[in-house]
Amino acid sequence: MMGTSQHPGVNIRSIQELLRLCKSCKTCTYKLTVSMLEIYNETILDLLTDRNTPLDIRTQGKKVTVQGLTEIEIEKMDDVIKIMKTGEKNRAVAATKMNSSSSRSHLLLKLTVQSEDKISGQRSIGTLTLVDLAGSERVSKSEASGQRLTEAAAINKSLSALGQVIKLRSSYVITFALKTCFHGGLLETDKVKSCYWCLDAVLHGSNFVSNDAYLCLSFGDLFLAISRYFS
Repeated sequence: MMGTSQHPGVNIRSIQELLRLCKSCKTCTYKLTVSMLEIYNETILDLLTDRNTPLDIRTQGKKVTVQGLTEIEIEKMDDVIKIMKTGEKNRAVAATKMNSSSSRSHLLLKLTVQSEDKISGQRSIGTLTLVDLAGSERVSKSEASGQRLTEAAAINKSLSALGQVIKLRSSYVITFALKTCFHGGLLETDKVKSCYWCLDAVLHGSNFVSNDAYLCLSFGDLFLAISRYFS
């Protein structure tokens, strides 16, 4: 999702567009903050600090927060790239038979935008949450063992739970499902109808992983149900 400097990924391009829109608006002032976390073995960790302390989700009314999560104010794209590099460096990555730099965690990058109208003084707040999911893993192919096997089990379990969250989200029956995995809890702030969901599925053309590609597309199909419900 990061891409390269020559070919920036969806994370970079989406934030560039958001910053452009904020800068082009002359009637409002904006404050933007960024946070990054990973879900590693069903534990939430802050990627913008050296502390390796698990964090907890707290719910206050309709607001869902991660207690103690670092938030950094940004003004330009260089600030964002610096933060992203710090987060990526701290993310759990390891080699498997399938991937020499396999992500062993799910990553969430959250950009919060607070705006104030210069004339009316009206304030509003919105968030852009970019989620990089670790891919589901077949142990028979990745040959994971020891800690890598534990990580693979946690990844597969959480993706399955997230699939159930999305499936129930399409029928707006989400209260129970959101509590089945950290992804759901962190996305609970988006349970109102004014939000938008988007999924990018990355596939490999090799016959060796054709069944995995099919499962990936089936997972993505769940998002279509959400679109149909709110359309």
